[in-house]
Amino acid sequence: MDEGEELTIEPSAFDHIIERPRLINAIEKADARVVLFCAPAGYGKTTLARQWSARQKRPPVWYRTTRASGDVAALAVGLDHLLAGVGVGVPKDRDPNRVASIAAVNPRPEPLARALVQTHKRLPRDLLLVVDEYEAADTPEAEELLGALVQGLPIRFLFTSRRRPAWFEPRMTVYGEALEVDVNDLTMTDEEAETVLELGRRGFADPSVVRSAEGWPAVLGLAAMRSEQDLPRRQLLPRGLYEFLATELLESAPEAVQEALLLIAAASVTTLEVARLLIRDWQRVLSVAAALRIVILSESGDLSIHPLLKEVVLLRLQNSDSRLRVRHELKPLIAGGHWDEALAAAEALPVAEFVTPALESALWDLLHAGRAETLGRWLKAGTEAGVARELLEYVEAELALRDADFEKALLLSTRAAGRLDGQLGAQAHLCAARAAHFSERRERASVHAAAARELASEKSTQLDAIWARFTQLADVGLSEAAEVLLDFQQLADGSYESQLRLACGHLILAQRAGDFDEALAEAHMTLGLTGRGADPYVESAFLSVYSDTLCIRARYAEALQVARSATTLATHFGLGYAQRHVLPHEIRALIGLRRFAEAERELNRLDRLLKQLPDEYSLTQAANQRAVLYLSVGDAARALEALELVAPGSAERPVQSGECLALRALAHAVLGDRFAANSEAEGAELSSTLREVAAGAAVARSVAALVDGDAAEALAAAKSTLELGALHQVVVAVRAYPALATLLAGESTLRDQLVRLLTGSKDAAIAQQAGLAVPRSVKRTDLLSARESEVHGLIAQGLTNLEIAKLLFISPSTAKVHVHRVLEKLGVRSRVEAARLWEPQPEENA
Repeated sequence: MDEGEELTIEPSAFDHIIERPRLINAIEKADARVVLFCAPAGYGKTTLARQWSARQKRPPVWYRTTRASGDVAALAVGLDHLLAGVGVGVPKDRDPNRVASIAAVNPRPEPLARALVQTHKRLPRDLLLVVDEYEAADTPEAEELLGALVQGLPIRFLFTSRRRPAWFEPRMTVYGEALEVDVNDLTMTDEEAETVLELGRRGFADPSVVRSAEGWPAVLGLAAMRSEQDLPRRQLLPRGLYEFLATELLESAPEAVQEALLLIAAASVTTLEVARLLIRDWQRVLSVAAALRIVILSESGDLSIHPLLKEVVLLRLQNSDSRLRVRHELKPLIAGGHWDEALAAAEALPVAEFVTPALESALWDLLHAGRAETLGRWLKAGTEAGVARELLEYVEAELALRDADFEKALLLSTRAAGRLDGQLGAQAHLCAARAAHFSERRERASVHAAAARELASEKSTQLDAIWARFTQLADVGLSEAAEVLLDFQQLADGSYESQLRLACGHLILAQRAGDFDEALAEAHMTLGLTGRGADPYVESAFLSVYSDTLCIRARYAEALQVARSATTLATHFGLGYAQRHVLPHEIRALIGLRRFAEAERELNRLDRLLKQLPDEYSLTQAANQRAVLYLSVGDAARALEALELVAPGSAERPVQSGECLALRALAHAVLGDRFAANSEAEGAELSSTLREVAAGAAVARSVAALVDGDAAEALAAAKSTLELGALHQVVVAVRAYPALATLLAGESTLRDQLVRLLTGSKDAAIAQQAGLAVPRSVKRTDLLSARESEVHGLIAQGLTNLEIAKLLFISPSTAKVHVHRVLEKLGVRSRVEAARLWEPQPEENA
């Protein structure tokens, strides 16, 4: 509350609340890390929680769960803010937006729980976190998150709940880790009941009330508040008695208090901040309500009414006059952006006149906060209220898009976009563009992106629409794509996202136009903007394209570092889609550095990921990189087998198969099938505008001509490959067919470039074999071929020639030859000396 705005609450408001030493002593004696008060509403769980937590040495932190907490994004962010306020044990370098940023892009329990545990794992062990009214967050995701926090955080927990959580297993109580206080424990004894009534009614305890209440604290508390002593003559069951007493209490309250209670109950108001927006003369009204013990107010600004009392109040909303009046009074919730309270009101009063403007206003904020569960509730409320179909279809499309159901998202957003206009229409078209992009429908994506650009009134939506259109045009119209990127640059607002996208766009254009070095220099400068809170999807896309471009230029060490940064980012935010798209770049960099064993392991990991969540782009990339690995070790036949797994594209859903066709062409060329190689190369050039695809086709033609004895044509094609700037294709080709390196080494103008390329890719052995002078700075181990490196590692393990032969499925004589070449290239005389020179990769040694 603001200074000078105070609520006066009479002490008598709480004079019927008693201590329950038998329960508190039992809890203290158990000394369990996790305590659960589990009973139906009205059994004094919250009151007991307040009494016991007040006895703790360290002030407890209190999280009052509401239905909004069922949205795991809201729950995680709320708990993060609460725990950060403890001070002790909170890292000084804590990123205050870390959990919120994860929730915005990936609102799932696993990454959110991991972030919370990592951030707050040093909280003091004697800290008590009270989670009140646990059952209100009635979703599997919220339960999973809270269960993970119980397992991961070192602090103590107290839960009050109407049901036992799924994670609260019997073994926890058996081993003394947890204590459950159930309905039998919480039921008041006759002695406790009489004490409550005597305190509240100035020494009078009606025996009939004690009998009828059956130890139910809620009934006894209401009975203690009554000033009269007469009760219904007939004996009522506890629930009926409670409703009688609650109704009597409400009717005795002033009309202004009754009206305020309708608003509080309808909107599930829990704070004075919101209450003051809705209630006229709020200080006086709430002071009276508190004095009547109808509401409970805390010093921290929390407000609550008993859940059973709330049910009685909500029954009054069935009255049509009350509904109309309350609906009008709830409009300030929309203006104030109190979306959880507005949603509760929409569910209590499902009328289109309130729900439609509330949903339209809340939608953008909720989407950016990752509040998918909350939007699902809005959908149900909107359907019941009769909200326009197109608005609901758009909301459902956004939810489907975030759930990776791209077909459903495209269908619904297309239908909605046709009937919505203005900013909402732009957002619907943008949703359709994204869904079409992810489902490989490029033309439809471009059309929707253009429509979104025309309708958008907000700059952020305009920029998103321009970017969506750029990504679709890049493969079909280079000059038009460049114009769209210029449009983006002129409108850009200087944000991190805009700068990352611009750098990414220049890299995408460079992959097609060939201006690699300038785009890579810009990307290197832009790299410093990563990790500063930009949209993780934008950041991961930039890192992915940057790594890819570095690989194209055969700058493998840099590419691996950037790819792993992208993988770390995707893992941090739990972006499975991004992980699957970045991993092929990491694999390609590993292959480029001749770290074949690591590449094989990562390929197997990618295969496992794709079995869980397959997508055509990643499946194609996995097959392509496996083929590159086989070609790099001279096994063209297996490369062709791997590429057979790639599905053919179609006009409606083109698969990015240009690289696949170029690799097939190279494999056929190595195997001596010049006709097939040229045919596949032609198909590759027709399928893509990428420089690396054109280079792959050219180098395949070069190898095919060289195998066929046509050295002049082979050299001309190889030179055109180098001119295209996609050097990775040259590295793969000379590994698959080393004679190509010898051909290129015969050209004096190419020798220096070839030496730099092959030493950078750890192919010094191929360079030396081609007659190139290898710099002295190159390690002797770099001179070993792939097979010789394997043999060197086995020598270091102490294996004999016979054991090496069995392990590598080669003859003993072949093993002996390999060992001799290893010793010779390393310049040593014995296996012991060779073993001393063995330098395993750090990852292999870990």
